Amino acid sequence: MEKLANCLWFDHGEARKAAEFYAATFPNSHVGETTKAPTDFPGGKEGVELTVEFTVLNRPFLGLNGGPEFKPNEAVSFQVMTEDQEETDRYWNAIISSGGLAKESECGWCRDRWGFAWQITPRQLTEGIRDRDPSTAKRVMEAMMTMKKIDVAKIEAAYRGEKAKSVPLKRQPLCDFRFAKSGVQKISNSSPLLARRSDRKLPDPYRHRKVWAVTFPIFIVVITLSALAIFNYEKSESSVVKSILYALRTSEIGRKELGNEIYFRDRFPWIWGEINKMHGKVDVQFAVKGSKGRGMVTFKSFRRSRQGFFRTEEWSLEMEDGRTIQLLDDSAPDALQKSTTAAAFERKKHSIPLRTGALGTKKGMTAMYDPENGRRYACTVVQMDRVQVVAHKTRQKNGYYAVQVGSGWKHPNNVTRPLLGHFAEHKVSPKRHLVEFKVRDENGLLSIGELIGPSWFQEGQYVDARANSRGMGFAGGMKRHGFAGQPKSHGTSLTHRAMGSAGQSQGGGSRVLPGKRMPGRMGGHQVTVQNVKVLKVDDEKGIVVLNGSIPGPDGCLVKLSDAIKKPWPNTDVRLESQASGQPLIATA
Repeated sequence: MEKLANCLWFDHGEARKAAEFYAATFPNSHVGETTKAPTDFPGGKEGVELTVEFTVLNRPFLGLNGGPEFKPNEAVSFQVMTEDQEETDRYWNAIISSGGLAKESECGWCRDRWGFAWQITPRQLTEGIRDRDPSTAKRVMEAMMTMKKIDVAKIEAAYRGEKAKSVPLKRQPLCDFRFAKSGVQKISNSSPLLARRSDRKLPDPYRHRKVWAVTFPIFIVVITLSALAIFNYEKSESSVVKSILYALRTSEIGRKELGNEIYFRDRFPWIWGEINKMHGKVDVQFAVKGSKGRGMVTFKSFRRSRQGFFRTEEWSLEMEDGRTIQLLDDSAPDALQKSTTAAAFERKKHSIPLRTGALGTKKGMTAMYDPENGRRYACTVVQMDRVQVVAHKTRQKNGYYAVQVGSGWKHPNNVTRPLLGHFAEHKVSPKRHLVEFKVRDENGLLSIGELIGPSWFQEGQYVDARANSRGMGFAGGMKRHGFAGQPKSHGTSLTHRAMGSAGQSQGGGSRVLPGKRMPGRMGGHQVTVQNVKVLKVDDEKGIVVLNGSIPGPDGCLVKLSDAIKKPWPNTDVRLESQASGQPLIATA
């Protein structure tokens, strides 16, 4: 028995008759097994025929002799696809001539004698309605709406766009009754009132397309001009244009010919550019010995490297009197150099360390005595646990130089899969902490897998210690920001430590300004203590002793790097193992 079958409800004894009719009408159909009622039921008695299994067009059905309580309707129908007119006529005529409730309906629908609806649909009709051309599908659909049994020839004619002979529709007489003083007056459909309805012009369904055909090009032009105006305004405020004006003012040739007073004539210099080149013209005004002048600066530059360094090939000024002054000087720096990434790195060179930093764990504070003067110094002990170089960042790939350093150890089961792949790629054991330290150039990049010990720092040098400060919970304004509090006089009640007013009234916008210092969570943010002196370095115990206190509670992660505001330590940027050519061994 099939897993899924359609069950059809028939009157008593009609299921077998319907099955035999369907099997004789349609191909690939037959009558199957019959089931008799094992006991009495509300619609019949024991031993009567209860169900009949049959197949129509290779589709299983189950006929149920349930009685006259339920009748089929057009909500559920069976669609039969045909190939030509002959097959369509054969099925249609067989169903209509079956008798009983047989009836034909519009659009290829008909009912058999048992009341079930059938759709005899030629293949040409389905293909025409599904055509990608909307006008073709519309013609086929309109032709179908005028038929009961589908005429394949008319459907094919509608598909090709041929006009079929139209049959005028019979207009039903329309009558209206009006009440007048003389009695009831009858108005037929020949009256002018009803005739005007048929003469009324229908609305154009494509009217909105005609409107868009005119307005859309105008819209595109307005958007394009606005984008160009905004683009040039942004360029006029950009560092590229400002660097051009700066180079013009500082050029020896420009100062000699133009004087010192040079400025833009308008706020829209015409500048265009791409990723690898920058061209443009800048309209400027200048003063030469008290007299005003005007000229057009033309420049053309090309990118030389991925760092953003440009090479200027054209740099000239066209005067009002027709003279052209060549401002390009090979001995002077490039005009666009000051707005490039390379120039930015050059300006930040003094603030980027030569060497990478290291990671440590704050173990606590103790005291040390200076043997020279006998003074007692408070100090902090930082322990370095398996600090190792994990990865590099280069300017060619990432835009800057940096060393990724890891410390500690973490079980692989507690490490995410992306990080496990990262560690496996560089052949380094999983680390508990990963921190990135920027370095000035490629000389500061240590080899991957290199261990960094306490001897990376020298006794007597200065470092910057960076850690997250101890969280102190929710604190009031006096403790968190050092507010003085309210007056201590007798007139103040229960508000001695209150913050006070948080903002103005109507004059200040009746709001609290952003950044207002108020009570809130105190601590728990990154703090840097600069110029901390290294008192002692012990490679055997793996500790670095620092003078004074550093941020954070015991057990927190501490980032140590060479002090920015002190001279660089007198040591090699690289480790001794790299300088001697010893092989690097990645350890856990």
